[in-house]
Order: sequence, then C-alpha cells, then structure tokens
Amino acid sequence: MIIKPETIELRFPYLLVEEFTIQSDSYVTQNTLEDKPFFGKVINLAPSVDVCLHDIVMFGQHSTTRVEINGKNLFLLRMEDIIGTVNK
Repeated sequence: MIIKPETIELRFPYLLVEEFTIQSDSYVTQNTLEDKPFFGKVINLAPSVDVCLHDIVMFGQHSTTRVEINGKNLFLLRMEDIIGTVNK
C-alpha cells in the first residue's frame, strides 16, 4: 500500500518534516554544540500548530522520531521541539 505523507491526518500537535539541506554559512551556531541542528521542510501538520506548510524549521537531532514512509525518511516533531524557523 502506498501512503502519501501529506494525506496522513495528524490529530495531535505534531509536524511531519522531511530533511532539508541548508548552506552552513547561512545560520550561526556555537562550535561547541554537540547536538548539531537539523533542518526540515514541513510537509504535513496538525491544525493547532503555529507554523505553515513548506516552512523550513530547525530542530535538534535527538528531539525527533524518525519514521519511514514509502522509502522516505521523515521526522515526526512536536511544536516544543522546534528551535526556530528559517526566513526565506
């Protein structure tokens, strides 16, 4: 069965995010961080969250749940796990 991640109905304040690559010189972090931030593009979200579809969000590596849907590695995030959004 083929499942489209965009059609999954999220009933809790969660986001479904696919990994996004961003240039390292376009954000500032401390070099001492052990948990480097990940970036992801929001592809599905619950109705009660404060971000929009296709926003680029930054989150910690260990604050997510990885899921695989149709061979795509995706992240399941809570709103509290988002460090920030990236301006386009």
